[in-house]
Order: sequence, then structure tokens, then C-alpha cells
Amino acid sequence: METIEELADLILIGSVSTTLLIISLVVILFLRDRRHEIGVYLAMGERKNRVIKQMILELTPLALVGLTFALALGHILSVNISREIIRQDLLASPPTQESIQEGGLLESLGYRFTLSHEEMLASYDVTNSSAVVVIFYGVGLGTVLFSTLIPITFAVNVDPKKLLMTDPT
Repeated sequence: METIEELADLILIGSVSTTLLIISLVVILFLRDRRHEIGVYLAMGERKNRVIKQMILELTPLALVGLTFALALGHILSVNISREIIRQDLLASPPTQESIQEGGLLESLGYRFTLSHEEMLASYDVTNSSAVVVIFYGVGLGTVLFSTLIPITFAVNVDPKKLLMTDPT
């Protein structure tokens, strides 16, 4: 189990790093198409903070929709994959008399509790607690905001004349 947890941690770190990179590149393309608009805002005297806020407010609803789809799809996939893994494991190693754990005092009194494969699969449930959902949205939005702030901050610090003089193609 420790190896699986370490592997899951490495996958999580890799996923967040890749997400930061990909979202930053997408935002750079987004800003490249809108550099004249940003240049006009800055040339008209709009504060840099307001331009940054506007861009973030435009990207936040898209991020929320994407995170919602990711959460739903991830939950569906995790339920199906984990059930299949457990089913395959149970089929590969049927219970033997030695694998049944003793129940201590209750066992000595004649009580024994065993589950069939079907009962074990039926009792297995993958759920997302509200804390996991809040953390998921928090980390997701934090990742989006962090990867958005860097390119936007760079874009608004460019001289508006340079933004307006560049060729739109």
C-alpha cells in the first residue's frame, strides 16, 4: 500500500505541474489574441489591476466548468476501475481456510463472519466527501489562478504602444 501511495503522490505532483504548464500556454495564446484589447485598455488609462481582474473573471467560469466535468468523470472512472481491480483480485485468489482471519473470542464461541465475493463487491463504495470536493476545487482554482497570473502580469507590464504596434496575425 505504501508503494501505491508513493506512486499516487508522484502522479499528483506530475499532474499539477503539467496542468500549470498547459494552462499557462493556453492563457498565453488567449492573451496573444487579445493583446490589442489589452493595449487599448492600458492606453486609455485603465489600471493594470483592473485589466488583470477582468481577465481572471473571464477565465474563472471556464475553469469551474472544467473542474466540475473533471470531478464527475474522475469519480465515474475511479468507481469503475476500482471495482474491476477488486473483482479481478478476488477472482485471482479465492479465499482459503488459512486466509480467513480468526475472530478471537467470538470465533471460539462459534461465530464466524465471512463475505462472499459478491457481497464484498456490493459493499465496496467509492465516495467523495465534501472536504475532498472543496480541496479539489481549491487546488484546481488555485492552479488556474497561478498559471493565469504570470502571463497576464507580463502582458500588462508591456508598453501599450508596443502592444498596439504589433501585427495581429
